Amino acid sequence: MVYKILVVGSGGHAINHWRSQINIHGDFQVSGVVDTDTMLLENAPKIWGIEDDAVAVSIDEAMQTGIKADIALIATPINTHHALTIEAMRNNLHVMCEKNMAQSMQAAIEMTRCALENPKLATVVGHQYPYWRQSNWAIRKAIGTGQIGQLD
Repeated sequence: MVYKILVVGSGGHAINHWRSQINIHGDFQVSGVVDTDTMLLENAPKIWGIEDDAVAVSIDEAMQTGIKADIALIATPINTHHALTIEAMRNNLHVMCEKNMAQSMQAAIEMTRCALENPKLATVVGHQYPYWRQSNWAIRKAIGTGQIGQLD
C-alpha cells in the first residue's frame, strides 16, 4: 500500500529534509501541499512532483477540494503545530508532527487529548536522531545515576 502524504508547510525543512526521506521510501507519496505562503505554493507542483491543483492554504481546503491524503506531515513553525495537528485529525488524517510537539504544555495536552479521542489515527512526533550515539550515552548515564528515576 502506498500512503499519500499531505505536506503541511513547504519551506526549508520540508524541502531539505522531508522530501528526500519521502522519496527514498517506496510506501509514501506526496499527494498535496498546504502552505499559507502562496509563493511557495506556486513552486510546490514542480518541487514535490504533484498536480498543479494539489495545493491549498489550509488542511480543510485541501480536503474540501479533493486532495486525497492518508497522512498529514506537519513541517511548520512550532507555534502552528497545535492548530494544524488538531485540524488534520479532525479531517481523519494520521499525523506526523515535527519536534517540538507544541509551544506550551497546554497545547501539547490538547493535542494528546485529540489523539486519544481518535484512536484509529496514528500520531507521532518526529525526531531526527533517535539512535544518536551521544544521546543514547547521556540517557544511559542519567538512568544509571538515578537522575531520571526508575524505568519499568
